[in-house]
Amino acid sequence: MSGRQLTLMFIDATSIFLPVLSRAVAALTPEESAHIRVIARAKDDLFDQKRIAAISGMAAEADALVLMPHGGPESIPGAPDLAAAVKRGVVHVQAGGMSPDEIEMAKSLGHDFASEAYNLRHAYLKRGGVDNAHNLLVTMARQLGADLPEPEEPKPQPTEGVYHPAWQGDIKDRDGYLAWARARIPGGADAPVIGMWFAQYSWLNGDLAVFDALIAEIEAKGGVPLPVFHQRFRDADIGNMGVDQVVEFFFKKDGNTIIEVLLSPMSFSIGMASPDSVGLLSGLDVPVLQLILTYNPRAEWEETMQAVSPMDVSVNAAQPEFDGAIIGTVVGTRDETGVDPATGARLLRRMPVPDRCAHVVRWAMNWARLRRTPPAERKVAIIFHQYPPRNDRLGCASGLDSFESVKALLERMTADGYRVDHTYESGEAMAFQMLDRLTSDRRYLPPEQMAERAAAVIDGDSAARWHAERGPKMRREMDEKWGDVPGVTFCHDGKLLVGGIVNGNVFIGVQPPRARMEDEDVPDLQPDGQAIHDPYLPATHHYLGYYRWLRDDFGAHVIFHIGTHGSLEWLPGKSLGLSRECYPDAAIADLPHLYPYIINNPGEGTQAKRRSYCVILDHMIPPQTNAGKTDAFQKIEELLAAAYFARQEDPAKV
Repeated sequence: MSGRQLTLMFIDATSIFLPVLSRAVAALTPEESAHIRVIARAKDDLFDQKRIAAISGMAAEADALVLMPHGGPESIPGAPDLAAAVKRGVVHVQAGGMSPDEIEMAKSLGHDFASEAYNLRHAYLKRGGVDNAHNLLVTMARQLGADLPEPEEPKPQPTEGVYHPAWQGDIKDRDGYLAWARARIPGGADAPVIGMWFAQYSWLNGDLAVFDALIAEIEAKGGVPLPVFHQRFRDADIGNMGVDQVVEFFFKKDGNTIIEVLLSPMSFSIGMASPDSVGLLSGLDVPVLQLILTYNPRAEWEETMQAVSPMDVSVNAAQPEFDGAIIGTVVGTRDETGVDPATGARLLRRMPVPDRCAHVVRWAMNWARLRRTPPAERKVAIIFHQYPPRNDRLGCASGLDSFESVKALLERMTADGYRVDHTYESGEAMAFQMLDRLTSDRRYLPPEQMAERAAAVIDGDSAARWHAERGPKMRREMDEKWGDVPGVTFCHDGKLLVGGIVNGNVFIGVQPPRARMEDEDVPDLQPDGQAIHDPYLPATHHYLGYYRWLRDDFGAHVIFHIGTHGSLEWLPGKSLGLSRECYPDAAIADLPHLYPYIINNPGEGTQAKRRSYCVILDHMIPPQTNAGKTDAFQKIEELLAAAYFARQEDPAKV
């Protein structure tokens, strides 16, 4: 039996286990601490060969090394060197059942793969939680000869359940929880239920700050949160619910969906990972809003245009898009919270971004409001593109007859009970009515006539108040480029002009231009004008004021942008995971957004989806054939042909 203190070393590729390990070390009794010393590091500590060599030197002095990869050997740089450095103890590689690469690492680098001792350690780590981590440390010390009492066997942990920081009831009692949650908020009996699900390991590890912030925001906005933790993949050894069972057990009752919206900070795609789950989310028949828990720290997200990591783009945006998720923004960053005095590890935690949490909850509540509002009371904004801002470009869209499409849309809305005061004989009739009103082309009208044609005006006080609510960087950029609010673009008598038509509960408008026509350095009037794609040109006071008017004054429940493509998704800001200083976010804000988009342009469509929080409504490329000649030209061609042959064969007939 060993009487000396044993050194147990852990290398965690994801850093997820390290806070749990720290708590487990803190839970050691004085007797256990006399036998056990724990050192822990993460993948980020192995950033070059010098560091790998230094940490390998630490491993050489250890009695046991536990490697916790996340995928293949690349997830722990220098893993072979680390394993080879251990001379007097045991090397354990925690192999997940979903990764063949991890199993191969466990076989090639580990010392006792699949042995009884290995399986016991593996079970403690797989079950997770502080108690199992504590018992793992004691078990490893005993396996190395320490004279310590035998700990408990690996303890099963809850694999799914309802979570609320104040809920003390049964985590499987959904109905009891909902009754309790409704009683917490004014008007809770009829409040919308906002579903949310997140990974079980976050619940098990106590890494819950982001979810606590979202729960608090939902309650503050008058919603009932229904947060559920679960494991994404079914594991027969653990006996957890599959994703389909989680949906049926927590988010449905008697086959009917009980939530209005599902907030999903879960990574990856359900359908891609499990073909049996394809269509699962569409069966819920509610918007699924994808929230991003970035791998980047707060400073990197805030200060860079890229904002999020390439891994985030893949697993937190691209893959959820295959499930039909609507892509939102960053609600949490991954930040260092200090060095653990017990293990020497740099501890990382998910930390909420408060204003982004508030933003996505407003967004979710607006989707719920849209769902709960009767069609006759819904207000709908339909926005045509006009770029360059000339009247011959009104309603421009790639591969789409935009005016005929909106005519058909209004007819369908009328049939479904929306309040539309008048429909149109043709799309052309709609176009001419819009040309009689204020459009984005202001070349031929004096300001007084523009004001007469406007559908509404935004007074100077409102424009100034809205501007004051924007981020400081945005205010500075707009003021430097366009002057003090309200600026001069579509401004008359100190008021901003709103172009369009109010038709019952429908507003039919035109997206504002990105710049002034008078600016020589912004060739907005040219066919190849660069303003629409300029990543540095700030939006005008009129542009952002127009969208704010749609939300606050007109009271839009939902907004359509008609066809490929407008300027909203090209405004300055981050490429994904937008902040309040990003112009697309400032414009569309928290409005539900629907965007008909041609299916052969996935790159720009993806940008629109991720930067304007929209639902892309794909349409096919229209069937095409040779246009031929008009009747008049056809008649002329026939006469010319007849004259030609007459001249050749019978000149007297010419």
